[in-house]
Amino acid sequence: MDSYLKIATFLTPSMSLELYQVYQKFIEEKLSKGSILIVESRSLCEQTSTSDAESISASVFDIGFMSTKSYLKLKEKGANVELLPVGAVHEHRLNSDELPIYYSDLIIHKSTAKKYKQLEDLKGCKYAYNTQDSVSGYILPLLELKKKGYNSSFFSNMLESGSHLNSIKMVREQRVECASVDSNALKFYLKSYPHAHDDFIAISSLGPLPVQPIVVRSSLPTEIKEELADALLSLPTLPNYSKLFAEYGIRKFTKVDDEDYQAEMDIYKSIGQQSKTPAYY
Repeated sequence: MDSYLKIATFLTPSMSLELYQVYQKFIEEKLSKGSILIVESRSLCEQTSTSDAESISASVFDIGFMSTKSYLKLKEKGANVELLPVGAVHEHRLNSDELPIYYSDLIIHKSTAKKYKQLEDLKGCKYAYNTQDSVSGYILPLLELKKKGYNSSFFSNMLESGSHLNSIKMVREQRVECASVDSNALKFYLKSYPHAHDDFIAISSLGPLPVQPIVVRSSLPTEIKEELADALLSLPTLPNYSKLFAEYGIRKFTKVDDEDYQAEMDIYKSIGQQSKTPAYY
C-alpha cells in the first residue's frame, strides 16, 4: 500500500465527491500510479495540534484538497505540506477572465424575489451560514455588512447549518430567507438536483476569493509534483478529461502561488472584533 498515492479531500460534502473521483482517475492515469482516495468531512486544521502537524501529511495524504484556511494553518504549524502551484478555473457568471477564484453567492428562495432584491432588503430576516470560520458563508458577508454600516444584528437570527449544502436546503425549504454559500457548492448542488434550479436566485455575489488549494506533501518527490502540475495545466489538450472536469464546472487549470492565498488570511484579520451575536426582531 505504501507505493500508492494517498489522495485526500477535506471539502465534502459541500463539494461533490464525484469530482474528487475524477481527480483520482486523472492522477492515476497521468502519473501511472495507483492511489487510494480518503474522504474526510471535518476541517483538517481543526484535527491537528502543533505537536503532530509536522507528520500529518506523511500519515494522511500525498495530495490533498482543502480550504485555504486549513492550508495556511498547517503551514503555520510547520506541517510537511506545500502548495501545488496550480488552481482550478471554475465557471461563474462573473468569472469571464477565467481566473482561479470562486464567490460567495447570497441566495434567496425564488418566491421572495419581488421582496428581496439586494442585501439591504434582508434586514430582520433569518440567515443561514455553514460555520463561523467560513469566509464565503460567514466572514465575507459580515464584512459587506460592515462596509454598509451594519453588523450581524442586521439579521433577526443567524443559524449555523453545519455545511453549505445544509444552508442551501434551508433556503429551499424556506426555513430561512437567505444564505451565503460557496458558489461552487451551489453549482454542485444544482448538478445533483437539477429540478431545484427554479427554487433559487443569487441576488449578489461577494468576492472573488482564491479557489481552494491543491496541497502536496513537501517530501513527495519533485518529479511527481512537477508531473502532476504539468498534467493539470495541459487539461485543454485532453478532450476526454476536459469533458469530465467540465461536468463539474472546471474549465481548465492555471498557475497560482502562495501570495494568492495569503490574501484570504487578510480577510480573516479584517473582521476584527465585529459582533457575532444576532439581534431578535
